[in-house]
Amino acid sequence: MKRPWVGLVLLLALGSTGCRRAPANPPLLYEKEALELAEKIKAKKAAEAQQYLSDRYPWEGRRQRIENLPDRLTDTHERIKAEMELLRLVIHGPKKGK
Repeated sequence: MKRPWVGLVLLLALGSTGCRRAPANPPLLYEKEALELAEKIKAKKAAEAQQYLSDRYPWEGRRQRIENLPDRLTDTHERIKAEMELLRLVIHGPKKGK
């Protein structure tokens, strides 16, 4: 006689707890965190823009600009040689000398 009542009480207890599903679109950040993140990103972009304005144009790169043509050609040739040597080492390995 106690078993049907126990089963009924268990069913009522489980049925009354409800569904504990997560919301369909939970917020990734709270509003305050989102505002702080946006301010940090904006400050970082402003600092980069100011750095380029004070130094040089962004497309000129971060290296010191070489003014005259022969020095630029020599510098470019040296960089290409170094890159080709690196690729040769990657493909063939180090030179086997005597």
